Amino acid sequence: QLPEALAVLRCRAEETGAPVFAHGADWRVEDGVFRSEGYTLPFRPSLPGAHQWPNAGTAIACIRQIGGFAVTNAHIQ
Repeated sequence: QLPEALAVLRCRAEETGAPVFAHGADWRVEDGVFRSEGYTLPFRPSLPGAHQWPNAGTAIACIRQIGGFAVTNAHIQ
């Protein structure tokens, strides 16, 4: 997100009590590793293409934030 757009999203989320876990601000994928505060996970997408790294990172971020899934690091890796 552009910083201006992320600021609007964060403001609205605060108004509604919704959490924000934003790519680039709260999590990222670097050199084949998903990183967020206090958590790192090396992984390799099973589908080809450079765009699959951020796609897989988004899926990992969602799983970690939503919870309630029986998904382990071994499933992701």
